Amino acid sequence: MTIIPLYHYQKWNKDSLLIWLSITSALILIYSYYHQLIEKIDPCFLCVWQRYIYFAVFFTSPLGLFQKYNAFVRHVLSAIFTLGLGLATYHIFIQLGLVTDRCAIIQKINHIDDFMHLLEKSKESCSKINWSFFGFSITVYNAIFSLFAITALNWKYIKRQIYV
Repeated sequence: MTIIPLYHYQKWNKDSLLIWLSITSALILIYSYYHQLIEKIDPCFLCVWQRYIYFAVFFTSPLGLFQKYNAFVRHVLSAIFTLGLGLATYHIFIQLGLVTDRCAIIQKINHIDDFMHLLEKSKESCSKINWSFFGFSITVYNAIFSLFAITALNWKYIKRQIYV
């Protein structure tokens, strides 16, 4: 029996960007759960949805290490990060007061079940900035990272369009 190292096997792709995106997504999720569970900073509804983007990236990125799926995974990740950029931009608009905060709208309560349902929902307003770094909310950094990831994933195509 012959043991073939992985770097000699043609079906593997050493795409360091996908590895980096997967590790970074894991670190972002660890960081966000650290602040929620240890520091007791409750996330708003949109912050929770932004975590789903990073879960999707974390589980999708390693599939691109197979040579056969690399291009497809890069397109899927671009779509995921575009969705994340849109969600982060919407969240920024809410924080700036440009869009109405749907999380803070008081609903009409007709029955005790409606009241219990409201208590189960997220208590944090999406317009409230719980944490900032250098004067920017974490949502701004999320948008910047998503834009960077979209650019990095499509750099080959962007570069080709510039020099045509």
